[in-house]
Amino acid sequence: VENPEEQLQISPRDWGSLIHQALEDFIKEVLARRPVDEPRPARPWSESDQALIAEIGERVCDHYESHGLTGRHVFWQRDKKRIIADLERFLKLDSAHRIACGTWPVAAELSFGFSYSELGPVSLNLPDGRSVDFRGFADRVDVGADATIHVVDYKTGRPDDYLQLSDDNPDDQGQIGRAS
Repeated sequence: VENPEEQLQISPRDWGSLIHQALEDFIKEVLARRPVDEPRPARPWSESDQALIAEIGERVCDHYESHGLTGRHVFWQRDKKRIIADLERFLKLDSAHRIACGTWPVAAELSFGFSYSELGPVSLNLPDGRSVDFRGFADRVDVGADATIHVVDYKTGRPDDYLQLSDDNPDDQGQIGRAS
């Protein structure tokens, strides 16, 4: 948008960034209270966690609004309610996922492969003997009771953007979300 003051609604990019920030802040706050009230597998998020995600959502929404990223007030009031509802729905779905997989979070926005990261790059060994090193950020890392690692990547795009993904096509050759 050439003139941000003419923006009618929050952009899809800012919507996704806002959700991502709220979820990151939530997990970091949960992890900071350890070991007193650590989330455990086979237990849903508590009522206090549900209140916390709504509080964090409000705080992040207020930050975006104060920086002029939310568009016109009349649309923002509707969108803000949807964002808070999305965060609350995420927590319910995440409870079901954590119970089904027996996992709990251990890190948020975990960097790997950068000079400042505690973790080195993730290497993928190729059939011909070469390897490819990756660096980046994991939105969230969970661990299972059986010590398996689960990487959680938050997505806020259209649900049909990811329908083509499968074990045989895990990345759609980088085409996800691109216009055809």
